[in-house]
Amino acid sequence: MTVLEADKKTIARSGGSSALYLSSLAKEYIENGDTVDYKLMIEGNEVKILVSKTLYNFGLDEIRKVAQEFDFRTDYDKVLGEDTQVFSAFKDNLSLSYTKNLRDHRFPANVTLSSMLNEIDYDTYKHISTDMVTRLQARYNVITRIEGDLDVINVLKEPERYKLDANNAFQTLRKAGKQIGISIIIRFDNRKNKVDEIRSAITELKQLDSKNSLQCVS
Repeated sequence: MTVLEADKKTIARSGGSSALYLSSLAKEYIENGDTVDYKLMIEGNEVKILVSKTLYNFGLDEIRKVAQEFDFRTDYDKVLGEDTQVFSAFKDNLSLSYTKNLRDHRFPANVTLSSMLNEIDYDTYKHISTDMVTRLQARYNVITRIEGDLDVINVLKEPERYKLDANNAFQTLRKAGKQIGISIIIRFDNRKNKVDEIRSAITELKQLDSKNSLQCVS
């Protein structure tokens, strides 16, 4: 057990109820609306109140298991310095990474799932950058990134600046021999998210990768 704070506090009154206000440090771990476990205990000559909650929904062991379930190959699994745990794995165009500050428990572990599709056609580009992103953003923290050289990035980011719509901009770049790809990046942390959400996201991105592979073959 690590004691982060110990102090004497006065029970306050809030409306018609008694209240024990949280310190600034406690608020970094417990927020309004959190569901907590509550216990009122007698121990010897003391009455004790215990309020607890699970700090993290998953850890590195669970991420390793997810990587194994989906046949990812581990690329990196080490502690950098003394306090940063880093794990990364990949399969085909998918990559999965986990980073955790081991010294400061206030910070959650960050997990990033990404898929990079190369040599896509315009229909795939439009589907991912509009319909699919909108659907994924309803459940996840999602961003997309255009992959290509500076011409590709600049023209597709602001086609109107070149007096083109998105379709014409894409086709013009392709005719010029430019390689165009797109990355989908989904971010999780182990306080807000659960490991099953990561599993679901991997399944969705795998399906997208399979569809794009079929299009490239055809």
